[in-house]
Amino acid sequence: MQIHRTKDRVDGIIRTTITGEISLGDALADMARRADDPSYDPQMPTLVDLREAHSNMTADEVVSLTQTIKNNPQRAGGGRRALLVNTALMRGLARMFAAFAEDGPVHYQLFDDEAKARAWLKE
Repeated sequence: MQIHRTKDRVDGIIRTTITGEISLGDALADMARRADDPSYDPQMPTLVDLREAHSNMTADEVVSLTQTIKNNPQRAGGGRRALLVNTALMRGLARMFAAFAEDGPVHYQLFDDEAKARAWLKE
């Protein structure tokens, strides 16, 4: 899994582009790295571009990831995350993730259109 983050200076949205195979271990390691980065603000609205990513995570692994987020609100913050997907498999995985994370500190929404995702993040 490769991750690239940038901050849009105009609208303040963090863009996280994830490519390659997403695993539970990689996701948890990235979460720990972000928490240790003093420039990371978990409240910032974030566009997570998953259009070039794929995953074979199980439902149990997705639950584990969402539980880690719920149990560490200082790392996850309380912002919005727009999940940008373009395949049925990733849409299903992202939908499952968003459902399990629903009562947590972060609000996730799925999109297949980047302009709509950005508009939602700016609301």
